[in-house]
Amino acid sequence: MIMSINALPNTLQFSRRELGEIARKRVMGADALAEMEKEETVTAGALTFHQVLYKIGSTGSPDLQAVIISSAGSGEYAYEFSVLGEWAESDAVVSSAAKWMAGFSQIHPSGDIPLDNPYPDKEVSAEGYSTTLGGSGWKPIPDAGVAAATVVALKGFTTLLLVPLPLPTGATPLESEIDTALLSCLGAETPKEAGKPVEVTHGELTGREYTFSRPGKFAASHYLVRILRADNMAWMLVLQGDLPEEVIAEGLRAVRLFSPPVSAKGSTLTSQVAYARGLILNELGVASLNRKNFDESTALFRAALKLCPGEPGIAGNLIDCFTRRQRTSEAIAELKILLAPGSSWAESERLRSRLTRLESAR
Repeated sequence: MIMSINALPNTLQFSRRELGEIARKRVMGADALAEMEKEETVTAGALTFHQVLYKIGSTGSPDLQAVIISSAGSGEYAYEFSVLGEWAESDAVVSSAAKWMAGFSQIHPSGDIPLDNPYPDKEVSAEGYSTTLGGSGWKPIPDAGVAAATVVALKGFTTLLLVPLPLPTGATPLESEIDTALLSCLGAETPKEAGKPVEVTHGELTGREYTFSRPGKFAASHYLVRILRADNMAWMLVLQGDLPEEVIAEGLRAVRLFSPPVSAKGSTLTSQVAYARGLILNELGVASLNRKNFDESTALFRAALKLCPGEPGIAGNLIDCFTRRQRTSEAIAELKILLAPGSSWAESERLRSRLTRLESAR
């Protein structure tokens, strides 16, 4: 079951019904066919809401239902709350949603939602970007299914993502390898379905742009992806969802990319972003290893290990950089470091077994 809240500037003076229709399109897709089971006006706390229950289903499959609760409020922002999922007792879900909104109205009795600018204009970050999303209707969302993204924002039915990727010194992967690794963040089939890119300019940088669509349960989702590279940085900028031309233009303008000397010390990553970034570097390392660029693959695997402590697969890839060159002594030395007491890999039976085999073969 999915529960979400969405806030919109109330400058257009949305009616509760209009805001409910915006919510329906956002939750179920603009072209979704849904049967309205119930529509009513309800009161929760100090607020009055427009509430609609939809039923979506097909023969032989469980019914999918959606509750849309919306309020134009009396202040600067209008908002809507939605629940989408499968359940047997729709009244219980509606009741729970109403209680949730009642609690919200106690926090914001006037109907206002104080939205601080989540992406203030700022100097160039350590990872070579700045944003001007604040004040333009974009709002942060906690998760868009792309763990490596450091910027995730929503406007209407369009999501904006930015995935920065610092590369270790000495690593110069091929453009095709960078594209494949970054596009993989959007789903396993994306590199194949993205097709051929076109060359684009983004600010002072040049890069490649992919456009493609994916069918959804209720409506197709469209993608515009730009991948750019400068010095030891790569970035993937994604606009996904309904892609009106004005929103595309605004989103592309809102993200500025630069190419300063980058130091990993200048950025603080969540564990989720760090781990996802490590997996991208590992994928690039595998591509370099397959090209027999051993120095580059070694640098990429070492950088990935710092971000993914305890991951035996990446550690094994690093050892491959030595064994493929018949440098057994160096491979053994690396394994002993990895298996040292207190190391993240100290308990790895997989690595210990490999050490035993290499020592026996000498």
